[in-house]
Amino acid sequence: MEYRTADLFSLESRTRKLELYLRSMLAVWLVTIAVGAFWYVTTSSQAQSAAVAGPMRVTELVVVDKKGVERVRIGGDLPDAFIGGKRIPRGQQAAGVLLYDASAVSGAVTSLLSRLET
Repeated sequence: MEYRTADLFSLESRTRKLELYLRSMLAVWLVTIAVGAFWYVTTSSQAQSAAVAGPMRVTELVVVDKKGVERVRIGGDLPDAFIGGKRIPRGQQAAGVLLYDASAVSGAVTSLLSRLET
């Protein structure tokens, strides 16, 4: 099977055009990646500097897991304990940290009890 000269020139021309297109697409991708990396670095450093702006004041902090179950509670007025599904009054106001297991049962307590003034 013989190829005609015109066909070979046509194939070479198309190959050159495709190589040029490939190089320009590679350049576009590299520029896009560079701009994205620059944007990420500048915005992440701004977010970090904003996060260190000052103290955070809250009356209570509750940490939940992915399912929304409370796992940690830090507060100045902690709730009464639940043991075996029953509420057990503390008898005094408590401030501290409560750690819960997966079923939201209080497993560990670090607290300071204060006497209620009468």
